[in-house]
Amino acid sequence: MMTMIRKNGFLKTAIVWVLLLAMLFSMAACGFAREASNEPGTVKFSEMQYELVEESQVQEKIEALRQAGEGSNYKKFSKIYEEYNDYFAHVMTMSTLANLKYNEDVSDDTYSKESELMDEYTSDMIVAYYQICYKVLTDSPMSEKFKKDLTEEDIQDIMEGYKTYTDEYMALRDAADKIAHEEQNLQATLTLTFEGAEYTMDELVDQYYKGKMTYDRIMQYQDEYYVKLCEESGKLYLKLMPLYKQMAELAGFNSVAELQYKDLGRDYTPKEAEQYWAFVKSYVCPLYQSITLLSSEEQKLQQIWESKSALLNKLQTPMEEYFASISPKMLEAYNYMNEYELISSGYSTKRYPGSFTTRLMEYNEPYVFLNVSTKGYDYIGTLIHEFGHFFAFYLGGYEATQVLDINEIQSQANELLFLDVIKNNYSEKEYNVLLKMQLGNMLYSIIDAARQDEFQQKAFAQENPTYESLCELYQSIDNSYGLPKESVVPAGAYWALYPHHFATPFYYISYGMSAISALDIFAISASDRQLGIDTYMKVARVPAEVDYLEMLNDYGMHSPFEESLYKELSDTFKALLG
Repeated sequence: MMTMIRKNGFLKTAIVWVLLLAMLFSMAACGFAREASNEPGTVKFSEMQYELVEESQVQEKIEALRQAGEGSNYKKFSKIYEEYNDYFAHVMTMSTLANLKYNEDVSDDTYSKESELMDEYTSDMIVAYYQICYKVLTDSPMSEKFKKDLTEEDIQDIMEGYKTYTDEYMALRDAADKIAHEEQNLQATLTLTFEGAEYTMDELVDQYYKGKMTYDRIMQYQDEYYVKLCEESGKLYLKLMPLYKQMAELAGFNSVAELQYKDLGRDYTPKEAEQYWAFVKSYVCPLYQSITLLSSEEQKLQQIWESKSALLNKLQTPMEEYFASISPKMLEAYNYMNEYELISSGYSTKRYPGSFTTRLMEYNEPYVFLNVSTKGYDYIGTLIHEFGHFFAFYLGGYEATQVLDINEIQSQANELLFLDVIKNNYSEKEYNVLLKMQLGNMLYSIIDAARQDEFQQKAFAQENPTYESLCELYQSIDNSYGLPKESVVPAGAYWALYPHHFATPFYYISYGMSAISALDIFAISASDRQLGIDTYMKVARVPAEVDYLEMLNDYGMHSPFEESLYKELSDTFKALLG
């Protein structure tokens, strides 16, 4: 029986995953569009074996595919092609496991270095894939049989990929990935000297809580820390920018924004994004400012929500009831996550300072990493957010969407729908304060996404950028959104603290697009709870081949480029908040 090549297999998996590999903050790391080597629900996380991949093994797989591609035995080629896909999944999984091990203890960078090494191997495999498959498609007796086992989109991707992802292009990407790893390590391990010893910022804060440092002293160190962190990050960004400019030029794009929008699978352009910036400034900024103006009583309640660990215990049972109310499958996914140890939660100054959801490609399993320092609602909110990613992966498996703008709706809308639990378990005053907090956070996300995208587009347009010129640019953009200076960061330097800009430039606008759509679902649920849930479940199940704007149109949701959406949301929030 002939071995058939799985359609939509290697290509989309490879490119999008490598683009997002180092991106760890609150994200749904991209999925894959093929079966995994292991069936889900067969291996617990503690049983997944990590091993460092050897370069000789990678080169052996590449050479085997190359030789099969130069032959005429299609049965042999398709078998080795499958093995190549499986091995790529293995390399990616080992890289992810290495990153997770590093995130558990950032004081030891062994695993970070190993993950970085495996990034280089995946780049080699991607270049080889394009070169070999292009030749089989265009100059091989196996061409027609190969074409029959691919979709038209797959064929087009191979043709474009061969032209784009050359050795030269991937060498630039490898260099960019190294800088992203440097920035990741910098964020996790930068230290200051205190009483003759080196401390990270989290460790210094611990000194304050242990009574070994005064408030004024910790503020002084915090200022020094962020000056140092921003300057060091800024140096790395200036090294990164010319690499991406060269990549865009090689790939035939007019700008880095166009390259990244294309690679990230967006169905709107950087030029269209400018309309989003304008709507945010006109509608979202004034709404955000009105929502965040709290009375003294509301401020006290907000502090309780932010700090009281007792809230967690009170919300545990209602949280599980909430999952069941959305869908029995959601509660099933939550129990599955815990049973198969697919979550790491807790707080430590040695753990990576952030939360995210990633995928273990070889096992076809999502995995949640939480590191939240506060003991109040922020923990619950972060868990609900990341579980939204987990749930979508659980439902879709290898067919789940890889579109970032959709991925983040799946998490952010989950946070908003969860507010109904608060409404049913707390007083009206308590609920209203948390509602303002949650809506304020979501609106800020929309504003932040717009300003980060505007900053990046204009930053890459500068001919000879400097750290100072980028800070001046960022401050002027901040002013246009009416945002105050960040209190602990040097003027205009807040952009340097975004790991997204280093790991995956132009990623950040997806948080805004998805937040707008999540609020759209919330507005629907405010008038018809079940309709809101039904819409959310459709988004949670959206298949890989559907684009963002296409999905919104099909599901009766608004486009972020429609002014009517912003007007309707303003009216809805004003009604909800009285």
